[in-house]
Amino acid sequence: MGQTMLILGAFALLSLLALSINQTLLSTQTIGLEMEANLTALSIAQTLMDEITTQEYDERTTTGVKIYSTSEMTPIASLGPEILSIPVELPITWVDSAYYDLGGTTAPYDNGGILHDFKSKAYFDDVDDYKGYRRKAYDYRMGYFDVIVVIQYVDEDSPDSTSAVRTNQKRISVGVTQFNLSKNQAGDVIPIILKDLAVYRRFFQ
Repeated sequence: MGQTMLILGAFALLSLLALSINQTLLSTQTIGLEMEANLTALSIAQTLMDEITTQEYDERTTTGVKIYSTSEMTPIASLGPEILSIPVELPITWVDSAYYDLGGTTAPYDNGGILHDFKSKAYFDDVDDYKGYRRKAYDYRMGYFDVIVVIQYVDEDSPDSTSAVRTNQKRISVGVTQFNLSKNQAGDVIPIILKDLAVYRRFFQ
C-alpha cells in the first residue's frame, strides 16, 4: 500500500508539473503573438500616418493658394472628402483594402499579376479627406488588421484639446485593432492608436 501511494503521489506531481509547463508554454506563445501583432499594428498605423501627413493641409490649399485666415479653411462640419466630378477626390464609403490580382490560375500565379493599391492614394489630396476613413490592412502572418482615422481641429495652445473652431492644426489619430493584440483584464483588445499633428504654417508657405 505504501508503494502504491507513493506511485500515485508521483503521478499526481508529474501531472501538475506537466500542466504547469503547458500553461507556461501557452502563455509564452500568447505573449509572442501579442508582441508581433502590436509591432505589425504599429507599422500599419505609421504607414498610413506617413501617407496622410504628405497630403495638403486643407482642400483650399491643394491648388497652391495661400490661406492667411482660418476662416478660409474647411468648416468643421465639412471635414472629409469632397465630392468632385473628377476621380481625384471621391468619398470612400466602403472599407478600403489593397490586394494582388494573381493574373491567372496556373503557376506561376503571380505572373502578370497587378497590385491594386489602397484607393485613398488615388482619391484623397488633403489631410481632412481621411476623416472617418476605414482600411483593412493584410499581413501574411497575422491576417487582417482593421484601421480607422479620426481628423479634428485642435487648440493651437493645447493640441490635446479638440477645437470648436477652425485652427492651423489638425490632429490625426490612426487606430488599429486585431484579435491578436494585447488585451486588458476584461479580455478586450487594446487598440494601437498613433497620433500626430498636421500644421499649416501660413507664413512659410
